[in-house]
Amino acid sequence: MMKISLEIVEGKMKTNVTFEGDLSKKRVLQLIEALDFQPTPTETSCALPSSSDLTDETLTVKERLRLFLRYEYPKVWFTSIEVKEHYERAFGNIPLSTVSTYLARMYREGILERRGNRAQREYKCIYERTEDQKVAQDMPLHL
Repeated sequence: MMKISLEIVEGKMKTNVTFEGDLSKKRVLQLIEALDFQPTPTETSCALPSSSDLTDETLTVKERLRLFLRYEYPKVWFTSIEVKEHYERAFGNIPLSTVSTYLARMYREGILERRGNRAQREYKCIYERTEDQKVAQDMPLHL
């Protein structure tokens, strides 16, 4: 059995994580990568919005939808129907065709990933990996 403790300090935030068990190098790296605290937003990523961003009247439907996805569906798979129903509770009517069109465009722009066939399609926000995550993935651990 193995025990690995990891302390992450970012500004005033300090996080301690402990992994215990029969861990392979690959599994430890996957666990570290899964921590993904808060990626550095890029212009095309699903950047973390504030709740006031979502009600900004100057946003286009696509911009509001992108922020909504990041705020309401962080790191989870979702369907266009789920988004439509949830979005309507917050902002009012939006046609399913509009949601589907914008999700497909965001996929082509590299903002979303998708899986499944046309009838069972799901999407998820793509986050840019930070430089620290890239280094951690490539770092040799002698376990």
